[in-house]
Formats: sequence, C-alpha cells, structure tokens
Amino acid sequence: MTVRRSASSLGSLHLFYKADVVVFCEGGHAGTTDEALSTSTDGLTLDTIFWSTMVRHRTPTATYHFKSVGNKDTLKSIAVDVERKGITTVTVCLDSDYDHILGGALSFRRVAYTYGYSWENDVISPIVIQKILSCLIGPVPPNVASDLLAALAQLENDIAPWCEIDIALRAKKKSAIFNREKPLSCADLTKLPPCLNQAALKKQLQACGYVRRPKRVVSVTASTSMRIAFGKLISQLAYHIVIKFAKRCFPKILMSYSVFVTNAIAHTFSFVGLGQLPDLAKHYSAQLSAF
Repeated sequence: MTVRRSASSLGSLHLFYKADVVVFCEGGHAGTTDEALSTSTDGLTLDTIFWSTMVRHRTPTATYHFKSVGNKDTLKSIAVDVERKGITTVTVCLDSDYDHILGGALSFRRVAYTYGYSWENDVISPIVIQKILSCLIGPVPPNVASDLLAALAQLENDIAPWCEIDIALRAKKKSAIFNREKPLSCADLTKLPPCLNQAALKKQLQACGYVRRPKRVVSVTASTSMRIAFGKLISQLAYHIVIKFAKRCFPKILMSYSVFVTNAIAHTFSFVGLGQLPDLAKHYSAQLSAF
C-alpha cells in the first residue's frame, strides 16, 4: 500500500522509514512532489549509491534512508519546504548543473550539492580511471597507461570550449549543445580512443542559430572542464574509453556502464580517504552539515 504524504508531514517522514534522516536525491523516475513524498517502495539508483557511499565514508552517527526523486524541480520544491519549516530530518541532494555559475543555487541548511556538474563528474578522474582499468586487465602496460592519460587530457582540452558554449546557451534559455536525453550523440565511439564528434557539435551549434559561438558567460579551462561539463557525457565517454583500452589487451572483456560507475564511486571515496583527491574531499566535508 502507498501512503500519500503532504508537505506539512515532511518532518515525520523519517519515522516511516525508521531512520534519523530521509535523504532525497536525483536519479530514477522523474516524479511529482506527491510521488516523492509517498511511502511506496524505493528502488536503488546510481544516485542513491553515490550519496550513501559519500555519507558512509564520513562514518555518520545518524541513520539514513535514501530516496531518488529524479526531478530537480521537485527536489527544489521539497528543499524550500524543509528550509521554511526548519525541518532537520530531511536532506536534499542536488546536482550542481550550472546553478552556481548562472545564479540558481540554493543556500539552504539542509541542501547538499555535488562538486562538479553532477556526481558523475565527481567520480571521473585519471587516478580512478586508471584504477578501474587495472582492475579489469591487471597491471597496465606502460604504453597503455600513457595512451589512456593522453586520451583523457585530449578530452579535457576538446570539451572545454564546448562547455563554455553550452553554458552560454543555457544562460540564454536556448537549446543546449550537449543533448541531455542522448549524451553520446556528440561522441565518436568508433575512434580509438573514443572522442567528441566535432562535426556533430558544430551542426548542433548551427541548429541553435549560431554560425559562430555565442558570447562567453564564463571561461572554462582544460583543468576544470571535466568537472564543469555535462556529467553523463563525461562518464559515458570515459566508460567507452576504458573499455576500448581494456580490449586492446583482452578483446573479449566486458563491463556494463552501471558496474563501471559503481566501481568509480567506490574507488573515488577510497582515494578520498587516502588523501589523493583533496579538492573533492574538501567539498564533501563542507556538505556534511546538510546531513
């Protein structure tokens, strides 16, 4: 049986789940506020895996129930109610998207944001990618490791100007350069390594009404592009890069995207614990006050 809950009962929702805090995050079906506040069975999503791993890594004293909502507008609505009512038993976790760049971020006590555009960005780094590849094939030959790092560096350089364009278009409320429904529509997976499809991106820019790029809103450097750019494109392209390099050593090797990102989440927070991703560690330490 599904029990519907009103916004006014948010503060007691944790009692149903026998937890100290209910944590709402993105991922899964994009539901309404009414659906989000229902007590129907919650399915596991990659978003809940990420946020629960982050919290467990910080050895919490409270107990949490993680619930994916999938609709950011719904999450923001819940966050407003939590802030307005001073509720301390609900936390809302949001992808940063371009909110901090374009001025749409919420500064509420019970809201936590990802470091990058989304959690997918936060779990994709050279050290994590190399770790996943080594788990797949064993010791990585030096030439393969070098080529892998070169491929990631090339992606950083290639995506930076297109990220600037994507932000500028979003600021103008125009169609985006990166297709949110089909992230890999601007990628060329036939290449080794897989890379951005520059021709497809230029065609999309023309479809948005531009022969040249729109006026820049913010500068995106190669060193920050993987953090700021559309996360699902970053993670899915990184997945295909890893698989291509793995197949150079073992042609029949297989790994699903879900397994790839689940491993990326685990390895990321393992490296955080070892002090090897200090910027990420600093960000999520600051987010803990929302929990």
